[in-house]
Amino acid sequence: LDHETIKITLFDKSHYMYNGTLDELASALGSDFFRANRQTIIHHKAVERAEEYFGRKLLIHTQPEVHSQITVAKANTKRFLDWLQSR
Repeated sequence: LDHETIKITLFDKSHYMYNGTLDELASALGSDFFRANRQTIIHHKAVERAEEYFGRKLLIHTQPEVHSQITVAKANTKRFLDWLQSR
């Protein structure tokens, strides 16, 4: 599918729907956001903590919490940590 409906969750836990791709959304959002994986884009202020996960991935804990686990692949771990530290 080229376009899917994407659920956007804000800090106040309200939800919005976006019709487009995550690539389109990520390019529009700017550097305060990080494409964590195929399903998730995250704002730096939402990151509560990151911990090592199986196979040197990172498991991201957020505030507000989300219903699914957010992981960052080991290939993107350094880039994520550098991005987070620069905020």
